[in-house]
Amino acid sequence: MSADLIYQPGILGDAEFLELEKKVAAQLAQKRLEATAAAAKRRDEDQARREAEVKFHTVTVTTRPEEAGTPDEYRVVDEVAFTCTAPDDAECRSYPECDCESWTWNDDRTGDEWGHPRVPGRQCWLAGWFDAEGAIYAGINGDEMRDDLIPARDFSGPIITTWCHEWVEWEFAAPDTRADTSHE
Repeated sequence: MSADLIYQPGILGDAEFLELEKKVAAQLAQKRLEATAAAAKRRDEDQARREAEVKFHTVTVTTRPEEAGTPDEYRVVDEVAFTCTAPDDAECRSYPECDCESWTWNDDRTGDEWGHPRVPGRQCWLAGWFDAEGAIYAGINGDEMRDDLIPARDFSGPIITTWCHEWVEWEFAAPDTRADTSHE
């Protein structure tokens, strides 16, 4: 149905045209409301899944002095270790074996939009992003001197991740999960 109505004199009277225009506008408004509600529901479901996975995903950041023994002992990130303890059927370990860069699940979440079946028991898909240093820190106190923004402090804790269509962003679930802040 088109949102554009062209008034053609003689076919519909003014009152009929106005009534038809109101009807079409109401139908379009209803469709927009339904689309907005569906998008909000998907966002809420995605957020609930991310929050449920918090208990399974942790990151530990360890640092070292750049030049030990110097008066200012500037610290640098030595390692960012990602750990997933999710069960085999968790969202992060159940995805197609097709090696597609991304996928969108069908309505019943048994496969992707291309028909590739969902396979449980795989390696957590987030691990590759951390192994390749491609996961971007999006939490508080990000260090703009580093490409991944990770502040040079020893800290550890559960994380929340967000898929940004071309990369993964992560932050600590609790804003103050640093294991050791003595280097600040």
